[in-house]
Amino acid sequence: MQQVFPLYRPEAAQAKQSSHLGQALIHQPGRYAFIGLSALLLILLALAFLLLGFHTRKATAPGLLVPNQGVLRILAPAQGQVLKSGKSMSGFSNLSSQ
Repeated sequence: MQQVFPLYRPEAAQAKQSSHLGQALIHQPGRYAFIGLSALLLILLALAFLLLGFHTRKATAPGLLVPNQGVLRILAPAQGQVLKSGKSMSGFSNLSSQ
């Protein structure tokens, strides 16, 4: 019959059981569990969004999009006069100073 040897010497096991520092106590506040559960919930929601969500395909259509009610009318806050249609007004800026 083969003799079975323990993994550690009996003296080492005895010293391990009676530590001069005392027993290690692990205490976690309740807010750590709340933070952990909140993070887990956030990860699960993100995964559900990625797996169950959908997107609309982009489509291009020729033509103009016009509202059902018609085009919006915008009125100027003060009356004015059109000098030339389609031209830039930067050349006329010095006319008001003359």
